[in-house]
Amino acid sequence: MAEKTLKDYLSCHVCLETFKDPVSLSCSHNFCSSCLKKFWEEAKNRNCPICKRKSSKDFPHVNFTLKELADSFAETQTGESSETEKEEKREEEVCKKHPGTTPMFCRDEQRAVCSVCEFSLHQNHKVVPVEEAVGELKELLKSDLKSLQDKRNKYKQVEETYKDVVQHSEKQLLSTEKQIRAEFNKLQQFLKEEEESRLAALREEEEQKGRRISGERKRIQEQISSLSDSISAVEEELQKDNMTFLSRFKPTRDRAREQSSVSDPRLLSGTLVDEAKHLGNLAFRVWEKMGDQVHFSPVVLDPNTACPCLYLSADLTSVRWGDTDQQLPDNPERNVKYPNVFGSKGLTSGKHSWEVEVGDHPRWEVGLVKDSVDRKGETSASPEDGIWFLLHNDGEYSNGDGKTITVETSLRRIRVQLDYDGGTVSFYNAEDMTHIYTHKYTFTEKLFPYFCVGNSGDAKTSEIRICQTKNRLT
Repeated sequence: MAEKTLKDYLSCHVCLETFKDPVSLSCSHNFCSSCLKKFWEEAKNRNCPICKRKSSKDFPHVNFTLKELADSFAETQTGESSETEKEEKREEEVCKKHPGTTPMFCRDEQRAVCSVCEFSLHQNHKVVPVEEAVGELKELLKSDLKSLQDKRNKYKQVEETYKDVVQHSEKQLLSTEKQIRAEFNKLQQFLKEEEESRLAALREEEEQKGRRISGERKRIQEQISSLSDSISAVEEELQKDNMTFLSRFKPTRDRAREQSSVSDPRLLSGTLVDEAKHLGNLAFRVWEKMGDQVHFSPVVLDPNTACPCLYLSADLTSVRWGDTDQQLPDNPERNVKYPNVFGSKGLTSGKHSWEVEVGDHPRWEVGLVKDSVDRKGETSASPEDGIWFLLHNDGEYSNGDGKTITVETSLRRIRVQLDYDGGTVSFYNAEDMTHIYTHKYTFTEKLFPYFCVGNSGDAKTSEIRICQTKNRLT
């Protein structure tokens, strides 16, 4: 165990500093008066901080003997610190031989030198007064300080963005979870209703066939009763005396033959439940019927790319301009300079097409954009910057490359068609498949469906929507 020093004996066990107004408890442990008072207030008891022994009710008085020792020790420590500072100041002297001489600064060796004994050694060096060198070096250090501060600000900005991302992600979690539950509730409701419908059909069939069998059994039972009566009559006649038997033989036999001539009973076919009808391909037939309820969108918008001024529908298939910007994190994928939003799935090969309902919306752009497009700064919406699109602005159409396009009728529904490997992006009037324009380019990176939406003003159509298809399941 390490040997204790005088400082250890004169230090408070709470603040670990030299005693200030020390007080002594009945257990002989000592503490600063303020430290003990604060400890008791926080602990809400009057136990010793070291041994936990309960103290008396009255707060202890200052131990003046211990106080004098502690104050004397503190003054000694202050004196030693002053001597240390003097020693450090002496060490700052450039030359011990000439302590009072004003030093110079050698720029070649980047150090202070004595202007008396070292001057001759630096005649070919760039030597300047220390004050001048310090001024220059401070300016350099200030520049470095500015760079450090700028760097720190950038890190702080990223940290703030991450905080926004976390908060927004939590909101996304709750919102998306709610929508997922809603979608599954709709599907579950459909399945529940379909289940009840099919069970009802099963019960209806069983009841119909039950009624049919019941009617047939009633007829059979009536026939059995009639035959039983005939059998009893014949058996009775066989017991008669000879003359009576002979007199009644012919009518008895005629009745017996009439009953015997009745056709034999036959079981009805189709009286069992048609399990094959109810169970055969059940899951497929339900899935097929579900196709009439479910829609498929060839393009789904990515809300993480949407400019804060754009508002997306819950199913992520339509977008509109909003009067106020949303509080969204400035994540790398997000467009912030222009009212753009991209599709969620990137395309790197093959042929793809989708249709967009634009109605009478006055300001929009639809097409494709490359993955590396600048989403934060100034950029020109053109093929040169990696955007291939059709533009509409207050009744005028252009190809995004400065060329005006003439159309016979106002476009209300646009078909976008990409042939990645063939290097073309084509636009058609989806109502009659009239060709509008084709961009030609050799694509080398991932492309995303591209949408830019302006203020709809007084137009009836406030949003542009990706058209959905039905029966995608089949």
